[in-house]
Amino acid sequence: MKRLFLQQSSRVVILAIALPSIALACSRSRLHTGTTTEPTAPPPPVPVPVQADGTCEPGLDTCPGSGAGYCFDLQSHPSHCGTCDSVCPLGTPCENGQCHVVHCTSRISVRTTHMGAAFRVYSIALADFDRDGAIDFLAPTPGNDPTVVVNSVTVFHGQGDGTFVAGQSYPAGIGSGAKDPYTLNVPIATADLNHDQIPDIVMRPILSSDSSAPTIVARLGNGDGTFGPEIGLAAGLTPASIAVADLDGDGLPDLAVINDQGTQFSTGIQFSTYHGAGDGTFSNRQDLAVSAEPASTVTVADWNSDGIPDLIVADLYVHVLLGKGQGQFAQAMDCGITGNPGKLIIADFDRDGLADVVNGNTVLFGMHDCNATRQTTYPAADNLAVPLTAADLNGDGVPDIAYSSSDGTGGLPSIGYLPSDGHGGFGAPVILGDVWDSKDKYSGVNPNAYAVDVNGDGRLDLLVPNQSSIIAFINTCQ
Repeated sequence: MKRLFLQQSSRVVILAIALPSIALACSRSRLHTGTTTEPTAPPPPVPVPVQADGTCEPGLDTCPGSGAGYCFDLQSHPSHCGTCDSVCPLGTPCENGQCHVVHCTSRISVRTTHMGAAFRVYSIALADFDRDGAIDFLAPTPGNDPTVVVNSVTVFHGQGDGTFVAGQSYPAGIGSGAKDPYTLNVPIATADLNHDQIPDIVMRPILSSDSSAPTIVARLGNGDGTFGPEIGLAAGLTPASIAVADLDGDGLPDLAVINDQGTQFSTGIQFSTYHGAGDGTFSNRQDLAVSAEPASTVTVADWNSDGIPDLIVADLYVHVLLGKGQGQFAQAMDCGITGNPGKLIIADFDRDGLADVVNGNTVLFGMHDCNATRQTTYPAADNLAVPLTAADLNGDGVPDIAYSSSDGTGGLPSIGYLPSDGHGGFGAPVILGDVWDSKDKYSGVNPNAYAVDVNGDGRLDLLVPNQSSIIAFINTCQ
């Protein structure tokens, strides 16, 4: 397997974080990620409610929108860094009113650490659930019943130094004997549903044969990394993808949900939106017509750059529902774009303010309706490279493309990234490392990756869940 390097990139440490029943049952809950570096910044102060007269204590400021009713330290709060709604990259600290982002200039250096047995995981949700300044994550985990593929999600608390500690688990997935093809892809999303400045979660619970049982539930965060009881909504459907965003402009998070119509052999979906009430409940379900396959995902983005959120459904193709405002959407456009199965990557690679789309090994620039203003083919490690996510991995202010790659000879896939030049061009692919080595069982790469600063050092790291583990690529560039 070839190795390509780039002068301006980052030094990365690769870790395999396994989430097995062995680790949880034997109380081996501390997941080391190959570094013992102390956090580079103290936790940000917790937002406090405004005083009775609507003002804040000296040194704190109010912010509109999702921050309404609370006071923030704009010098240290990562969601309001320097000014209101100036958000730092996930996990990156805010210091003296500026996001602490390191511009990488060194070459790649890779070290691999393996973390014991593995279990199948696909999707994770990331946020600072316990408000200590370090990013945590939720991931599907097994329980004590070996006949159940997934029956819980577990909170893993980031320690701010690149390690995680397993916390409380919550029922999720499906029950014993079910044949749902999306069992392993337990949809999880996070947002502040009730505007208390604490992350909450929306997920799929353990499904029941009772057609009246809820199939989507919300849990409100307690601020210490635990969550309250289930708040159920929807019934009789099997959610396969959940996105949370303000779809109607009222400042409250809403849901966009893809539901499988029934059995594993179904050929269609039900696509619905739910309007948030601001207390963790949702109402006014709206069904939208989309001709897509069950194994599809929904993304919320401003596709046509008009300031209104749009809905993009991706299976092997791309289906776009342009927002009309107030939570209403136009009829779906079935674009002639062949996407990655169940994955859509949208970013602004040329910094012109317009949405660009990664389509295989091509980037479509300046999307409007189903048309692009131009396109470019980026270099790939091989013709089987699959894009995973877009993120500024080298700290130059421009999103890069992370991808997985196989050489087509049966060898194990590797993870790499393509550095963007900010003008629509991309440099040579940089291989970060293998997903798993030959002494460990490998069962495939899921097309997901998450860019997050797990240790608060100003460098974005990559978390890559696959069917065997969660691999953490810890960025230590200079």
